[in-house]
Amino acid sequence: MPQEVLERFRFPTLAAALRLLHRPPPSTSLADLYDRRHPALHRLVFEELVAHQLGLRRLRYRQQRIQAPVLGGDRHLRAKLLAGLPFELTAAQRRVTEEIARDLERPYPMLRLLQGDVGSGKTVVAALACLQAVESGRQVALRRLPSSCPNSIAQSARLAGTPGAGSLVAEPVATRGGSGWNWWRASRGREPR
Repeated sequence: MPQEVLERFRFPTLAAALRLLHRPPPSTSLADLYDRRHPALHRLVFEELVAHQLGLRRLRYRQQRIQAPVLGGDRHLRAKLLAGLPFELTAAQRRVTEEIARDLERPYPMLRLLQGDVGSGKTVVAALACLQAVESGRQVALRRLPSSCPNSIAQSARLAGTPGAGSLVAEPVATRGGSGWNWWRASRGREPR
């Protein structure tokens, strides 16, 4: 850790922090240790956060060196899905959808975690990303967890295509009832029988 960082945050050296936390001298405030206010503890937490961030940066660098297909798409399937939904996307959903679309247009794998509360629109954002892949001539498998992907979105995905050749088909390919899982496959083609 650079000396200027240690001085700025008034951190002890790593060795001193470890010694103090493993064998606190009698003069150490136990209240500071229990309340997690002691600088030695802050130093270790900071050290772990920095190591974690550096590890993520290294992973991202390695991932960006791997080639992936560019998934541009012409947006026609996504526009049909959006037109068929019984609601408008929120500003946050539109922003994230555009960020993901840009990521998919890059020639390396996307590293993104989409988080949100139940009902916040994660599934429709995922469906739009899937459609971008289908628009680019790829097949997609979307795993639906038990409480996600309301049927209305899956139905809207089916309705997004036009009948006949070139339509979008979202069909269940594996299901398990109750609190289990479902997989959906999206591709261009005829309706499943």
